[in-house]
Amino acid sequence: MYDVVLKLKSLSQLTAMREVSVTLSARHVLEVAKENKFKVVAAVGIFGKGKSWVLSSIFKLDLPRGQLVATEGLSFYYLQKQGILVVDTAGMQSTAPRRTAEVEPVVDAHATETLILRMVIVMAHSLIFVVADFTSFEQLYVNRIHSSLTKNETRLIVVHNLSETVSINEARRRFKKQVESRYGGECHYEEQLVYATDEKPTLSPIKHVGLCKEGSAAGKFFNESNVKHIFQCVDFHKLTGTAQTFKALVCRSLEKLLPVFVNSDLGHIAVDFESVNDTEAKLVLRDAGSESRDSTFTRSLTMKTQGFVNPLGEIVAHDSSFNPVPNMYYQTVDDEYRFVIKVECIGVCRRSIRITGLANGVRIFMEKKQPVNEAMTPHHDWPCRQRFGTWRQDFLVPPERGIFFYNNRNQSFKLGVLTVWLVKHVEVESGGFDDNGDPIVLQNRQDGGGSPLSSTTILTAGSSWIRT
Repeated sequence: MYDVVLKLKSLSQLTAMREVSVTLSARHVLEVAKENKFKVVAAVGIFGKGKSWVLSSIFKLDLPRGQLVATEGLSFYYLQKQGILVVDTAGMQSTAPRRTAEVEPVVDAHATETLILRMVIVMAHSLIFVVADFTSFEQLYVNRIHSSLTKNETRLIVVHNLSETVSINEARRRFKKQVESRYGGECHYEEQLVYATDEKPTLSPIKHVGLCKEGSAAGKFFNESNVKHIFQCVDFHKLTGTAQTFKALVCRSLEKLLPVFVNSDLGHIAVDFESVNDTEAKLVLRDAGSESRDSTFTRSLTMKTQGFVNPLGEIVAHDSSFNPVPNMYYQTVDDEYRFVIKVECIGVCRRSIRITGLANGVRIFMEKKQPVNEAMTPHHDWPCRQRFGTWRQDFLVPPERGIFFYNNRNQSFKLGVLTVWLVKHVEVESGGFDDNGDPIVLQNRQDGGGSPLSSTTILTAGSSWIRT
């Protein structure tokens, strides 16, 4: 039995009803309005992979589980002594409900799953991703979730639920194969089905831990020590937790993410936690600028349905991220053989572009400011479709193409198009000593002839800002 269940089943239903039902347990261990210091540990993953069983094993709980039991929305269990708030989530890729009149059910289901996942990422100190076969889809999700985490703030643990594995040797082979298929030799293998990857040194490493079928030889050999290992990982991370109230945690997370998923002329959407009775409550959406706390609105609030794929690989409604598409090609200009990069970046100021020379390439960074401050223009008839933010990409020439050099004069910015080019340097044509013993002058030439490149130009590999 959970302490609190946030019944977020449908994003389209949320926009229509302007509220989410909340069920409170009779235990009342978690006082939603009382400030406590606690760590948030959440489990996510595809439907039917055993998230509830993994949480029950780690924290010695008896959560509802089984193929006929489906977790609703976000379910919370508070471990008061340990200061840990456990979050169980509805499985991704579960069957979509029947069609509604407003929104295609598959779009609604996918957007709702994405909202729940994003809320968990915002809330959690430790995130447990439960897998079975560690499919390519799950590998992609793990990698993108890890990249989206705030630097060293959230720990990501991948639990391999080998529920059909009973043999110790089979468990080792299966676990090793699953992890090495993704990480190749970049991680450290231990006999107890534990890997720690370090492919992103600026973030906390991803921990991979295997659990086997309960009661089997493999389960008896691995599970007890590995469950303790997972608990220590989440318990020692953020030792004191964060001082906050439960209702502030939930309301703040939903407030932060709603503008990504809904079109609104309410201005800034606020979320209130309102108690109905001892076992029922609700999250209510309202206009933050309104003095009235009435939950009924006459103004528009609709789910965004024009899809795109965001950095987490999910379909949501509008990509607000600035992500220009570059074009690259080779070109000969005035006897110079060039590697040319063109980036359309309309709306970007020259002073917001930085170019850094790399070994046989360049790094381009740019920032696009938010064109319209939606908070200052709350009343409009159409949703804002604007893209802004920072963008960075490295462009490297394949070594077999030769050696290319960047000079801070090799750039232009016209009509919202940034052009950067690198010049190829070719081999020395002659050298050594002549018959009189005098050194022969070395000539560094480019493909197709042309004047020699100066050493200053050849060795330049610094950074430059585009200036007016």
